[in-house]
Amino acid sequence: MRRTRREVALITDAAPSLTEEQRGRKRTYSVLMVLHLAGLTLAALLVDVPWLALGILVLTGPLLWVATVLANSRPPPERRRRAPPPCRALGG
Repeated sequence: MRRTRREVALITDAAPSLTEEQRGRKRTYSVLMVLHLAGLTLAALLVDVPWLALGILVLTGPLLWVATVLANSRPPPERRRRAPPPCRALGG
């Protein structure tokens, strides 16, 4: 049986390995946690300006929750990696 162009498997159709996916999620978690800790430190240093310290806490406080959710979630299988659109040959 002969394969048609639509049945040809592309390497870009393959999902990223679990190790690559975990590495990306760990990197995202680390960056968000550094931002969270920097915000807490900055708010502690600016305790003399309560409105500014409170504003920084309001902005960086939810980063703890966001980092945890992003680190523990995997993309759905259909969104992990998509194949590029097929190339069309120019007819002449």
